[in-house]
Amino acid sequence: MSHVSVKKIIKSLIIVVVSLMYIRYNLITYSLFYSQFLPCVDGEQPALIMLADNYQSIWHPYCDEVVSKGPFSETSLSSTHFTSRKDDSLDISIDDDGDGRTYIYRIKAPTGLKPKHMTYYFDEHFNLIKAHDDDANADIDPVQVNKQHIINEITRLVMPVIEDQHPPIINLQAIFNLVHWHRFN
Repeated sequence: MSHVSVKKIIKSLIIVVVSLMYIRYNLITYSLFYSQFLPCVDGEQPALIMLADNYQSIWHPYCDEVVSKGPFSETSLSSTHFTSRKDDSLDISIDDDGDGRTYIYRIKAPTGLKPKHMTYYFDEHFNLIKAHDDDANADIDPVQVNKQHIINEITRLVMPVIEDQHPPIINLQAIFNLVHWHRFN
């Protein structure tokens, strides 16, 4: 093998590695943007899942207050705090205990004179698996909870982040759809 062909192979490998690194960066950084256009079955919430999964990598410059912290518990992967108004807040954490991810949304919302604190647990397909009234320290039967109302409340609190998403310079929507199609369909 000649010296020239070795250089060509090395250059080609470098280009492939850099390209793959950029594709990974692009898919994570713009995952919230891409998730808004991902075809999925009714009931799936790809934008809320991608926001929780990749918050630290996505674009979010204009929120009232957003604090991203490390793990919330021993099994927690991450925790993020949103505040949209003085009396509203949302904490999102992801637990992974080995049986699959659980997305935990803790909402503090005004209800009259005293704010209401609720915690909702969703699985990877955004099925409500548990609801907890933090003020009364009591579990609520998920069947009795209006899931669509909870999703609307969570969406309202994170809407500034979702609305701030801008399209990437190199749009990899087709690759994103291929990678995440099975997860949301």
